[in-house]
Amino acid sequence: MKINLNKQFNIGSWYGRLILSASQIGIVVSLMTMMLASIGAFNSVREWTLRALDWDLRLWQFAVGVVICIIIGVMVAHTFGLVSYMAEWNRQWWEHRNPMRQYLEEQEKRHQQEMAALETRYRDALCGMETRYRDALCGMETRYRTILKDTEARLLKALAEQGNDNEKDGV
Repeated sequence: MKINLNKQFNIGSWYGRLILSASQIGIVVSLMTMMLASIGAFNSVREWTLRALDWDLRLWQFAVGVVICIIIGVMVAHTFGLVSYMAEWNRQWWEHRNPMRQYLEEQEKRHQQEMAALETRYRDALCGMETRYRDALCGMETRYRTILKDTEARLLKALAEQGNDNEKDGV
């Protein structure tokens, strides 16, 4: 039987529960193991510094060295490992039975429908405004033509009266 190692299998949530619980306990177990290993490491390093360097290493000096190493390790893990871990975790979370994915897709569909409705309403409103302004401009043009004709008629009448007055005066 050939197994594709790139494919992922859904074996239920029991394994995930086990891993999560072990991760929580693992932190405490790791700290206890590190303390016990430090005791053995202290004796080994103390012997080496005493023989090779003729220097008696004190426990507090060793503890400071261990704390500095831990801080450097945490900084390296935070700088490089956390970014990669979170990227992979987010990818896995999105692909496999994500409860938010369906909700977000429904929201996106609803958003698209609302945007389409708003675009239609906006387009209709613009067409309506265009019609009203066109009608208003036509009305203004008609009114100005009427005023222009009235003014022209009054002007011609005034000129005619002035011409009649000039004839009466004998000019």
